[in-house]
Amino acid sequence: MIPEFPCFKSIELADRPEVEAVIRRHPPYSDFNFASLWCYDTRGLGRLSMLHGNLVVQISDYITGEPALSFLGVQRVADTAGALLDHAAKHKLCPTLRLVPEMAAAPLMAMQDGFVAEEDEDSFDYIHSVEQLIALDHPALLPKRRRIEKLRSQHPGLEIRRLNLSEPQTADKILRLCERWRDGKGRSENEFATERTAIERCLSSAAHFEFVTVGALLDGALACFTINETIHGGYYMAHFGKCDPQWRGLSDLLESETARLMRDLGCSRMNFQQDLGLPGLRRYKRSWAAGAFLKKFVLRRRSH
Repeated sequence: MIPEFPCFKSIELADRPEVEAVIRRHPPYSDFNFASLWCYDTRGLGRLSMLHGNLVVQISDYITGEPALSFLGVQRVADTAGALLDHAAKHKLCPTLRLVPEMAAAPLMAMQDGFVAEEDEDSFDYIHSVEQLIALDHPALLPKRRRIEKLRSQHPGLEIRRLNLSEPQTADKILRLCERWRDGKGRSENEFATERTAIERCLSSAAHFEFVTVGALLDGALACFTINETIHGGYYMAHFGKCDPQWRGLSDLLESETARLMRDLGCSRMNFQQDLGLPGLRRYKRSWAAGAFLKKFVLRRRSH
């Protein structure tokens, strides 16, 4: 059982049904997706609580690692936000609430006093039409289609295949590919440490989730992968993906082919998660011409 605020508990796999009972009532914000909460709790510092029927989370900031509070829900949002900000001040946590979904922030913005809610563009979730990802018929996506056509013509033996994460050799291949991606991108081990640990947690706990993993094989070797999850509302969540940088157009191809597979599983939209304000990640995610965003806000007291 997730305790009532101000009590918290650490995130455990057994919490998934209770967390998902809450998140199914709301748009699929990536930060509250249980698999994301679990995988990115890389230091075991994540905490869960309930307040006025809202899900409260304490997670580590994706960039700084500092603990921050947020909540998902629309019940008594002013009381919830006030209690969490008081708790943050008392325990010397970040003095703002982060990653607050628009549906919770909107009524607080309408108040004449009390709170200030500011858009956090770095944290917006990119939402894509699955059909558009498959057809690549948006003008901004035509360069991707051309790169894919060229890649297929140069590598007629290229194979797209679903991967089984329960097979140890598959996990090993994914981790080796992650290292090739890191080297190819010129990232240090420290820069990639948090995401690598999150991927390792994903792989080691795959039996507890319904991940859909897709790989691209060139000359029989894994050159690109995506790890996804079907979720409520016709969405799928794009959790992880890495591609050997030497193959131009391969990441475009696999993203499109992943969408094709997810459509067959009943999905019509993809949550591509946020770009964290990282220039390279932002350029890549914007290149897919998102049709919508799930907006998030930073929330603070007006007097702060």
